[in-house]
Amino acid sequence: MSKELEYFAATGLTLYAKPNPIDTATWDGDDVAMAEDGTVNGYYHADVGSPSDSYVIFEQAGGSPANTDQAVGTIQWGNNVTQLEGASTIDTLALTSMFEIFIAYMAGQNDVTSIAGGKRIIMYKQDGSTEKVRIDFDSNGEWLATTVS
Repeated sequence: MSKELEYFAATGLTLYAKPNPIDTATWDGDDVAMAEDGTVNGYYHADVGSPSDSYVIFEQAGGSPANTDQAVGTIQWGNNVTQLEGASTIDTLALTSMFEIFIAYMAGQNDVTSIAGGKRIIMYKQDGSTEKVRIDFDSNGEWLATTVS
């Protein structure tokens, strides 16, 4: 039975996963392409037959995976996701939090508001009023910060 890797990032990227520790001798032999979901922008997934304990997520820069591609995060098979993108801080979320965020998004329990120099997306908990996630973007759509409560 296959297992699914799940990862959230900016929309429109070409991402792939490699089992950790990284085998640098055969860079393109063990990579797993991650597809962006057609209905949820920024939600990437891939099926793996025999999961590793962890995967490193890379953003593919060229036509095929290469050892010069930038690592953007890791997936720990023990139910934690660690994202490294965009900042010097590392946000770790339990999968239950990721599902709460996904459910809030799908239920329409979110707001998009203008802030100085950009936009803010707020997703609420099931009660519809308590903030779960706040994501800030600058006026160019670049990610600035994420707050998870």
